[in-house]
Amino acid sequence: MLRSHTARSDGRDQTMTTTPDLFTPATKGPSAKGRNGKTPAGKRNGNGKTSYDESMIRTLSSLEHIRLRTGMYIGRLGDGSDLDDGIYVLLKEVIDNAVDEFITGNGRKVDVRIKDNRVLVRDYGSGIPLGKLVECVSVINTGAKYNDEIYQFSVGLNGVGTKAVNALSSNFR
Repeated sequence: MLRSHTARSDGRDQTMTTTPDLFTPATKGPSAKGRNGKTPAGKRNGNGKTSYDESMIRTLSSLEHIRLRTGMYIGRLGDGSDLDDGIYVLLKEVIDNAVDEFITGNGRKVDVRIKDNRVLVRDYGSGIPLGKLVECVSVINTGAKYNDEIYQFSVGLNGVGTKAVNALSSNFR
């Protein structure tokens, strides 16, 4: 069964797209296949079809997810030749964190050095408490920017940026 999604600002219905009904089991056609048009790999039942069970479900770490679905975090990868390339999103995230430290008065200067395709950003700020250092750079949604007592204002992605930089950098320290 197909359902039409309709919407119009003047209140009259107009068909925008037609998509498969999510509540009707897909037995054939593109909705039964994976992204590449092939049936997902897995256990085969007696009819030669893939069966969906617990073994098909994976749990990824934050860093694994960032590496697998990079576009969700930084947009397009690119090669740095376009201003929309993800390398600039990563650079902005690190600089945003340094600016946050500066704004809160925890640092008096920010150094940014770019040489030989390497970037060094130093903020002279308060740093990350050692007991939470690994979590703060590797577990999404971990950070002090959720605490209004510390940061009343913050630029950046709040709990995602540094993790994306960590996951996608060849050298992170």
